[in-house]
Amino acid sequence: MLEFSHLKSFTCSDAPAVSHLFKLVYGENYVYPEVYQSDTFCTNHANKTWESVLAISTDEQIIGHGLLWTHPHCPHIPEMGLFVVHPDARNLGLAKKISLELIEIAKKNGVVGIGTKQVCNHPFSQKLGKSLGFLNLSFWPDYISSPFVSDETRESILCAYLPLRTEPKKILFLPDELIPNAESLTNGVDKIETIMSSTPTQLQAYATMEVTQLETDITELYLHNWGTDGAQKLATIDQEKLTFILVNAELPANTLACEHLLLAGFSFMGLIPDRFDAWTWVFAKNFSLDAASYIIDERINRLIKSVQEQLSINQIIQSIYEPA
Repeated sequence: MLEFSHLKSFTCSDAPAVSHLFKLVYGENYVYPEVYQSDTFCTNHANKTWESVLAISTDEQIIGHGLLWTHPHCPHIPEMGLFVVHPDARNLGLAKKISLELIEIAKKNGVVGIGTKQVCNHPFSQKLGKSLGFLNLSFWPDYISSPFVSDETRESILCAYLPLRTEPKKILFLPDELIPNAESLTNGVDKIETIMSSTPTQLQAYATMEVTQLETDITELYLHNWGTDGAQKLATIDQEKLTFILVNAELPANTLACEHLLLAGFSFMGLIPDRFDAWTWVFAKNFSLDAASYIIDERINRLIKSVQEQLSINQIIQSIYEPA
């Protein structure tokens, strides 16, 4: 059994040992292949994209790792992640020790807040996030491939947020029927002043959207602003693959985009603060809810229950209108 000694910041000479630790725990299957590349570790720390904290044992081994990842699309809200703990150093509270140090670094850097992702079938990570003050804001079903179980389709995640600064306040726009769920999720996020509906009288001619992630079975699309051609543009995308659509929540006209997505069979899954430098609604389609039983956050569970109810209603409506 290894014993914890202290925390330290990453230096380039640590890269091979950190990569080895990821390989020891995850094999070659970690979702971010960069962790196996020592040169990438060094480059990402040199350009301030990554900022790592390492846990060191009494015999000077690296036994834990976590980092802040600053994404160019949202530099004011880094993501806390890439945690790994040596199998012989578990139950030492290393993840919490590293997390607390990363939060202090983020505060010193003057960022607005910190985002993080929690795999749903890891109750420990959910409990850790709650103990640190993170608020779960959205549920992403079937989001990533499992690094542990071969032939398993996908694993679901929760996206959480730790607010560090509350100014300037944000006004977000959403259809009336979704506002209660959104207000429940954002309770405690003082940066959000209000969530309201809007009925724009005039739309731009052209919607602006882009595919931000494309895998064999998954498409992730960001919708910046809705336009009169929005429905036509969405129809050109493979509907069997289309899984996540992220909608800029700060534009009144995008209320209509959200209404269109509901009619198209998408489900409201919450929001995130750390994409495209704007708060963003999350909608999903073509997913399973198998991971719901692992979730301990009651607000997310209420959201999933409303999704299940809406899916049941949609199935009834579809059966009524299907030809005999």
